[in-house]
Amino acid sequence: MPQVDKEERKLYNKQYYQKRKMCEHGRRKDRCKECGGVGICEHDRQKYRCVDCGGKGICEHNKRKERCKECGGNEISKKDDKNIVQEGSF
Repeated sequence: MPQVDKEERKLYNKQYYQKRKMCEHGRRKDRCKECGGVGICEHDRQKYRCVDCGGKGICEHNKRKERCKECGGNEISKKDDKNIVQEGSF
C-alpha cells in the first residue's frame, strides 16, 4: 500500500463524503424533494421547519424558534433593545 500523507487523505475523505451526501440534483440527499429525501414532509417542506407537521424548529407560537421574539430566538437583533427609551430618562 502506497504511503499517503495526511493532507491528501483528508482531501480524499472530504471529497468522498461530499459525493455521498449529494444527490444527482446537486442537493443534500436528505433535503431533496425530487429524490424523496427523508427530511422532506408531506407538505413538501423541511420537516424541521414545517408548521403543519409541528416540526422541532417551530415554537409554541407557531413561528420559527430562531425568529420568535417571545421565545428569545437567536436571530433577534439585540440593538432593538438598546433603542427602548426608559421612563424617567428625560
